[in-house]
Amino acid sequence: MKSHFLVVLTAFLLFSFQDAEKIITIIDVRDKKDAVAETSTAGFHAGDVQITRMLEPLTHSQRMKIAELSKHEADILMKDRKNEYDVRFFKMYKGQLRNYSVWYDTELDYKTAAYKWLNDTTVSVTFLHADTTKNKTMKLLQMQDHASMLVRRE
Repeated sequence: MKSHFLVVLTAFLLFSFQDAEKIITIIDVRDKKDAVAETSTAGFHAGDVQITRMLEPLTHSQRMKIAELSKHEADILMKDRKNEYDVRFFKMYKGQLRNYSVWYDTELDYKTAAYKWLNDTTVSVTFLHADTTKNKTMKLLQMQDHASMLVRRE
């Protein structure tokens, strides 16, 4: 009887201390000219996740081409750029809070995301879309001083 109680208590404690899934708003800086990703850790804590959406940068040849286009043609070129999502998570490494970053680019617009820490070094991030068939889940791994991303192919 005691061993059965200990098994149940252990299972309860393991599941009750797991991180709950958190929903975050994706920061949208697409309307800012020459937007760059923030790299500071100020105001963040270990375990935080932040996602910023911006447009893919123009290549040198695209910038040169825009100068020759009408405003209407230039606007079309600008709108054809993909969304780039800078996914950042914050973890301790060698006693300091580190900012780990991976990039995900897509034509889809995401406004919110959910994340959940699976263990000390792996966070699952799901980009949430109104059409749930377009939700995108990835696992981000803290690999000492850099990050790695695993995305399941669909």
